[in-house]
Amino acid sequence: MCNLNSQNKLTPLVLYDSYGDGWGGAYYTIYNANTAEQVYGGTLLDGTSEISYLCLEEDTTYIMLTIGESDVPSEVSYKICNIMVTMDDVVEVRLTWDTSSNALVCYASISITPDSTCMDSFVSYSKLSFINDGWHGSTIQLRNNQGTLLLNDTLAPKTFYGNGGVCLADGCYDFTATSNNQITDDLASYYWMMCRSKGSFPYSSQLCVNKKYDLCYGLSGCPIILSYAHYSDLIGYILSHYDNEYEMEWYDDYENLHGVHELCGINDGEYNLLVGFGKFHTTKSFELCKTDDIPIPSAVKIEISNNATKCDVASIKNLGDTCSGAEVPVVFVKLDQGGDGWGTSKYSVIDQGSNVITTNTLKSGMYGYDTLCLIPNTCYKLRLFGSGQYADEIIWLMCGIAGGNLLIFYL
Repeated sequence: MCNLNSQNKLTPLVLYDSYGDGWGGAYYTIYNANTAEQVYGGTLLDGTSEISYLCLEEDTTYIMLTIGESDVPSEVSYKICNIMVTMDDVVEVRLTWDTSSNALVCYASISITPDSTCMDSFVSYSKLSFINDGWHGSTIQLRNNQGTLLLNDTLAPKTFYGNGGVCLADGCYDFTATSNNQITDDLASYYWMMCRSKGSFPYSSQLCVNKKYDLCYGLSGCPIILSYAHYSDLIGYILSHYDNEYEMEWYDDYENLHGVHELCGINDGEYNLLVGFGKFHTTKSFELCKTDDIPIPSAVKIEISNNATKCDVASIKNLGDTCSGAEVPVVFVKLDQGGDGWGTSKYSVIDQGSNVITTNTLKSGMYGYDTLCLIPNTCYKLRLFGSGQYADEIIWLMCGIAGGNLLIFYL
């Protein structure tokens, strides 16, 4: 038991959620590395932050990790021993007596020291056995496209936790977690984490590395959008089927289109992909279907085939080319849930001098967009008018904002 009159053994843990709606299905667990006993566990049910105090023993190593699935993993983080940790990291925590300060000091480490021969291409991984008995010969393996074995590792007997690393050039690799004829109950207790992917045994997938953009990720076989946008920009995408039916929507107000977004559940066919509605600079780009440096904002036609495992870019329209001089492109997305356009409803954009910049509508279908060429550091008014009987079917998206009959915004 901790002596509550002394703060020496009480270690603060602060949970964060950048959006403010809690961790969703994610939660943290803390284990004693010597006994594999779970000593703490919890989650952030709601809000942006919560602090608690952990009773940790001196000179004992603890392993902390987050498991479960958050709707938006990039929003989840926590702080322990004064270091910030993301959802996909495994942390070693230890309290040690410091003679200079005459107090217990909390130390935490989230990775191993990179191999000096490949500092820029080093990828770390973690191994756990929740029954504290290693993996009994079960292994994780990594091979390149030529089938060359680059990694073959296991967790030693009578061991709860271990980690390692491997030098990987940019590209995708075949990853397998292979069992050694263990009984099912044991396999469910074996756990690995690598490249923001995690799982148990058996497992087979691809892991991809893109160090230039600080990306390391696993794939489940779905088509992907791989983007290089910065975290601070308003950005998003709309995906629609070739027949103008509204198929999928995703947008994020501040983060995070930087990273990997899998389009799972999509059917074979031709699609229109609109990326970008908000403020952008010419340095932003993304990769789709192994076609890189696609500018943002763009309208891209893609073809999904072979049971949604193959993705090809058919055409690219750079929406930024429609503007000139000091103007910048801002994409205005138009949606109609009834699928028959906006009818008599229209929108207008008015500048601070009461000049109408543009007036337009959605003539038919469920989906459309306009590129607005606007001047930075200027105040504008967006007005929706002429709303008819089915006005509740109308949705518009711009700058990470959705809906409403009147919007005053500053670019």
